[in-house]
Amino acid sequence: MAGSRFTRQERDVIERGRALEWSYRDLGAILGRDPSAICREVNRNKNRHGRYVALGAHRRAHKRAKRPKAFIVDDRRVFNMVFHRIVTLKFSPAATAAELASRGVFISHEAIYQAIYQRFFGDPRAVLCRPRKTRRRRTSTGRGPNSLGDFPSIDGRPQRVGAGHWEADLLSGTANKTAVAVLSETVSRKTLVVVLPKRSTNDVADQLIAIICNRIPKHLRKTLTFDQGREFAQWERIAKQTGFDVYFCHARSPWEKPLVEQTNSLLRRWLPKNKHMPKDQPTIDKIASLLNRMPRRILNWQSAQTVYRELAVATTA
Repeated sequence: MAGSRFTRQERDVIERGRALEWSYRDLGAILGRDPSAICREVNRNKNRHGRYVALGAHRRAHKRAKRPKAFIVDDRRVFNMVFHRIVTLKFSPAATAAELASRGVFISHEAIYQAIYQRFFGDPRAVLCRPRKTRRRRTSTGRGPNSLGDFPSIDGRPQRVGAGHWEADLLSGTANKTAVAVLSETVSRKTLVVVLPKRSTNDVADQLIAIICNRIPKHLRKTLTFDQGREFAQWERIAKQTGFDVYFCHARSPWEKPLVEQTNSLLRRWLPKNKHMPKDQPTIDKIASLLNRMPRRILNWQSAQTVYRELAVATTA
């Protein structure tokens, strides 16, 4: 069953299928499982000879699923093996985990990091090549806690028909020390760019509100789509003061706002990577004007400026 653990019977089918050189896709069709799940099952539970045997795989999976799990220091033999590689041989946690796995001792690099920062191997700064005094706060995804609150998902966004639907993003300079905010309209490809003196949530909200209120007519403010960057944490204030219905893409899904991503790649012609962004709005306005006057294939070789102007007039008529 999709989403549940593999049963012994399913592992028997996988063993026979692998022996007959069936593909993961074929096995997935037979078991009703995603092929990638079967691939992970085989790679995770094959024996030290590289073969997948159902009985051994089932035992290994059952042992791994037991909770609570023993910590690294609870097994003195494993601890000594890790200590030798981390402290004496100066291996990284990832290299240590990989080398021990080749010997049939399975321990994740994350468990080794936890032991290091709990000082089982001494001062972390003497053990790691890029040490910190303490470890950063982490979540299961490797990112800090989401600060956007109960934000509206793109799943609830109505179908975008006609003009007035925008996408927004930040374009950063060297080391993320400077940035500009980019707004793109989906029909005309009209682009607005605004300088961000700072990258704080207050500054981002203030600058976006200002450029929207000054340069986008009210009848062309329908939906505004962001990614889940923390810089958009004041989305409620932006929505209230501009009249936009704000929506957020899923985490790590930039393809859900393709227009502004493409616009960013075009802006890189004037705002290359590893360079600081201009800090004066007139310079940014000139760059945006060059882009908006450029003939675009998708607009039948008209410019975004021309199409946007026609839309602005047509939608008020």
